Amino acid sequence: MGVAFGVMAAAGQTWSVGLLMMSLMFLLSLLGRLLTLLFQDTVPAEYLGRVTATSQLLTTGFGPLSVLSAAWLSDVASARFVFVIVAAAALALAVLSRFGVMSRADWRIRLP
Repeated sequence: MGVAFGVMAAAGQTWSVGLLMMSLMFLLSLLGRLLTLLFQDTVPAEYLGRVTATSQLLTTGFGPLSVLSAAWLSDVASARFVFVIVAAAALALAVLSRFGVMSRADWRIRLP
């Protein structure tokens, strides 16, 4: 995702931005599924529904706020600046998750 945002900062063609957005939406969907698997692995069964619902509520609430703040920042600075900042943040989170708690989680799917 970080690479896609970084490339988007330099994209000049409308179709290339569309392809990058398509890849970003796919990656965000994949991230959501991976988080659900992480919750299933680490959260006790009696709290799983509450944790999943809270996660979805926070995502739904903060999603529009992040879009509004990105729009404001692109007005103040530039759209390219926003893409570069988001790319750097995504790459930093990827590095942190590689060496943090998420790297030690069991990502296997358990069949009944």
